[in-house]
Amino acid sequence: MIIRTQHLRPFHLLWGSWLNNVFNRVDPSRIEAVGPDIACAEWLLRCGAKVKYDNSSTYHADYNTLSKDPQKDKIEAIDGTESSISAIGFDHLKGLRHVVNAKFHDCRYVDDSAISLLVRHLESTLQDLQISNCRNVTDEGVMTLVRLTHLRRLHLSNLLGVKDPSGCASLLQKGLPKCTVDYPVT
Repeated sequence: MIIRTQHLRPFHLLWGSWLNNVFNRVDPSRIEAVGPDIACAEWLLRCGAKVKYDNSSTYHADYNTLSKDPQKDKIEAIDGTESSISAIGFDHLKGLRHVVNAKFHDCRYVDDSAISLLVRHLESTLQDLQISNCRNVTDEGVMTLVRLTHLRRLHLSNLLGVKDPSGCASLLQKGLPKCTVDYPVT
């Protein structure tokens, strides 16, 4: 008996997409119960990302090390490297007041909508941002970063959806004069 795996592929893709949507879904009752920092940390870890609290020198990637005290620990940094975070979950960032550093490297579900939500929720605190190897980010998503007026360092690289990297880099440098924009154009 021969099983043809090409017929199973669409089911696998649908299952993975559905599961990713479940993991990224925002639960307002959870945010109300534990506060935005804890709820956001839970979301990030559930999707394979890491968080660093403002009173810690290490990143947390294990649920068991997460803070349960919403008054004590505030998220200061996010490392979304190779995580499955997507725009569906970026509303978890709403209410965070201490995030100064964020890194999104090789995030296959981060797209322009996710970047727009990131900017909306973190524009008053974010100072250091890296977006690299995120193939679904386009020129439009990159250009929304100009609203991050507190940004001091911006690193962009290998964004395959961006059609005019040098034009984007130039406009970002003009729009963010206090920021060092690092966008190697090949």
